[in-house]
Amino acid sequence: MGFVKAVDAAHIEIETKEGTKVSALVNEETKYRRGKAAATAADVKAGNRVVLTFVEKEGKKIAQEVLLAPAEREHPSSKHVPRES
Repeated sequence: MGFVKAVDAAHIEIETKEGTKVSALVNEETKYRRGKAAATAADVKAGNRVVLTFVEKEGKKIAQEVLLAPAEREHPSSKHVPRES
């Protein structure tokens, strides 16, 4: 698990919570999910929290799945609504 540092049409780079950087190639076979819902490469942005599953082939990491953290919902009590006097 880590946070997306860079992403483009050909690769994704994440930094784990331990500070390790992992870079993997993405291709048409890479699957994207957000929670249980399908997602797309366009949904992946720098700063997103992700779990990256990859295989190594010929010394290169190839992303099989990019699992995005579910979108955070705004907590109802986080909104300040002034009361009428």
